Amino acid sequence: MLLRFALLLLFLVLMPQASAQAFGDVQVEEEQREKIKARIEELKQKNSPKQLAAIDELVAIGTPVIPLIAEAMRNESPDVRTAAIEVLARLGPAAAKSVPDLMNCLSDENRVVKETAVFALGEIGPSAKKCIPDLVSGLLCPPATYQIACANALSNMGVLAEPAHKNLIELACNSTDMPVRLAAIQALGHMDGAAKPAVPVLKGLLLDRSPEISAAALATVSRLGPVAGDTTPELLVLARSTKLQTRRAAIDAIGKTRSASSDGLAILIKAIFDKDSQTKMLAIRSLASYGLKAGAAVPSLLVILAGTDYPAAAAAARTISMCDQGSAQVVDALIDACKSPDPGVRVESLHALGTLHENARQAASEVVGHCSDPDPRVRAEAAITIGKFGDKAPFAMQALIPLIGDQDLSVRYSAIVALGAFGDQAKSAVPALIFYVNSYDTGLRQRAAWCLGRIGTGAADAVPDLIRALENGSPVVKEKAAQALGRIGIAAKDAVPVLMKTLQSTTPGVRQASAWSLGMLGGCSKPALAILDTARQDEDPEVRKLASEAYTRIEQAKPLPPIGQPPRAVQRSAQPKSKLVKSQAQLDGPSLRMRKRRVQSMRERSRQGR
Repeated sequence: MLLRFALLLLFLVLMPQASAQAFGDVQVEEEQREKIKARIEELKQKNSPKQLAAIDELVAIGTPVIPLIAEAMRNESPDVRTAAIEVLARLGPAAAKSVPDLMNCLSDENRVVKETAVFALGEIGPSAKKCIPDLVSGLLCPPATYQIACANALSNMGVLAEPAHKNLIELACNSTDMPVRLAAIQALGHMDGAAKPAVPVLKGLLLDRSPEISAAALATVSRLGPVAGDTTPELLVLARSTKLQTRRAAIDAIGKTRSASSDGLAILIKAIFDKDSQTKMLAIRSLASYGLKAGAAVPSLLVILAGTDYPAAAAAARTISMCDQGSAQVVDALIDACKSPDPGVRVESLHALGTLHENARQAASEVVGHCSDPDPRVRAEAAITIGKFGDKAPFAMQALIPLIGDQDLSVRYSAIVALGAFGDQAKSAVPALIFYVNSYDTGLRQRAAWCLGRIGTGAADAVPDLIRALENGSPVVKEKAAQALGRIGIAAKDAVPVLMKTLQSTTPGVRQASAWSLGMLGGCSKPALAILDTARQDEDPEVRKLASEAYTRIEQAKPLPPIGQPPRAVQRSAQPKSKLVKSQAQLDGPSLRMRKRRVQSMRERSRQGR
């Protein structure tokens, strides 16, 4: 009886507050509605500052304007209808609910209203896919401005606009209006793989007498990339053009279509010595897209690398690393390029040596020397390259220790990540990494935590600091700290209570890392069995998977996997290999297992209550 009276009293106290809150919400909504109506009324003032200001304000309000804008789209004044549609166009994908109303406007008697509606549907994009049949039909419905509007809207639909390719080809080839042809060609370029049937037509348009059509077709072929690989013969013709802009665009397109014909490579190799610097850069970058197929270009690229055109030399260094597997000649040339007076060339040469690390280990000494380079970009790249060499050049690790205290933040970032590649060998850096785990900088904290995890058992001294990071860090820091504690192993057993808390985080990544770490700690995580059992029903599938595997590992008291094993590796099945050997949980039977779980859960709640 007393309990009922208390509940009634609580209801009487809270009801007025709830009513006041509800009333306040209604009042706010009503005020906003009146404000929207007032702004819509101002849309009637054609081409005036007030109309423009009203459109801006309605766009700023956002989706709440949509229901009332729908009424304005039926206004008797075409100016009001046009202005209302413009609001929806500026809202873009957020105005997806207005698609039916906009489709009704496609039959409007006013041409400007119709074209503005088409524009708005295009701005909404793929969410307006229902209108594609109407837009496809509109391609062949004059006037030209409406056809152009339909083509531009279909461009924004991407591959969804595949049904339009026939009409677009018809316009591109046969329209008597130049802007319509150009809009159709441009729209084909946005259809990606769906534009494959248009490639034969584009081959012809590339050599069209009209320079505008040829340029538009060239841009479309470049955008389509490998889909338009059959256009190589026409691109080679254009690459020999005396017109600079045409030659540049053709060389760029040859690289993007990736048709590694001998004629195409010959044109590109010749172009890397072009007098025009932009043509030269485009040719060098185009060769990179061919990969190892462009091996014939390496001798010419080495000439550029050794030259004084430093931007071209830097681009050549990066391209060489993609076209060569690390021949002795290339490695020696890159080592020499590391001594260039230009920091950009040094950076790209170091990057190339890192890319070729399997065959460039002899360059490690040269790379170490650049850890004291005056340019921070070079020091950072040197650290990254040393990390790629890893335990293949263990002596280089000592050069990273001073860099983790570098005055430049990007150098510190790079050095800390590079240290992680050396695993347990980097344990001499643990004191400095502990300092950074407690840093004010989130980037340093997460990288330091990650590196400590890669060091593994050698980072046991960092456990208290990692626990604090797990309690107080940002989500990404918590995730890396949890993973590090799991990798450190049994020395991190004191982290189990905190990992149990972070297993209930609102961030899926933190929950995943916590579940994985509890599993890595094996038998030390037995108090977490109940909460892991709950996590097996988590809304995130990865959390469910990791929690189930952790629960099985702990319940079976399985030994920990090797320290330093990547997190993904422990997401495989943890069941015994032999079907004849059953776990204790299997021998217990389902009913006994349930009783054990209930007892464990009761103990856990009792412990939390104390």
